[in-house]
Amino acid sequence: MEIVALAALAVGLIFVGSENGEAAGVILQTLMEREDRALDEKWTRFLGLGLALLYVGQSRHQSHRRSELSFTRCPSE
Repeated sequence: MEIVALAALAVGLIFVGSENGEAAGVILQTLMEREDRALDEKWTRFLGLGLALLYVGQSRHQSHRRSELSFTRCPSE
């Protein structure tokens, strides 16, 4: 688990702020495939940190996306 966690952290640091879907998918898949007792280890935190680093600074883009969504109507309306 230690090696996997540090690898996730390294990937997060390499792709910081990029919203890299492939990297996020691999980290999430790794988290989902682990047994519950493995998720209780201290190293699991680094998986979450690596995932969070992929989305650092992306909140400023969210307001722009929300404004685009507010003008989009469903075809049924």
